[in-house]
Amino acid sequence: MTEIVKNPLTKEECVKWIEALRSGEYDQTNAKLMKTAEERNLDQPGYCCLGVLGSICGWEPEALNKRDGQDNYLNFKEVINDKVDQVKYWEKLPGTTQMKLADMNDNMKNFQEIADLIEAYILPTLKN
Repeated sequence: MTEIVKNPLTKEECVKWIEALRSGEYDQTNAKLMKTAEERNLDQPGYCCLGVLGSICGWEPEALNKRDGQDNYLNFKEVINDKVDQVKYWEKLPGTTQMKLADMNDNMKNFQEIADLIEAYILPTLKN
């Protein structure tokens, strides 16, 4: 069964995402879309590969680091399960693709490796 994606990723967005992952501008983290510098005890925040996609699609860091009603950080699985309103960038990829990317990120494939896979397997499938 093919998943319907309401607002599919464009080639232009995909290229920007690949470039962002390769740029060195984003530190990588796991288990969350974005971790603040304070959470990491480092100088800058860290992002999951999908958090980088959210960032280049215009999401502010606060939205990527949003908390739920119990003061827990929302993670990738909670976001795709519609616990957050206005999560438009998650509509850009099928859920199964997002899960694979999140698993690669959390199993410490580096951003370069993830960018290579996106370039090889996702970019060629995009129509526009």
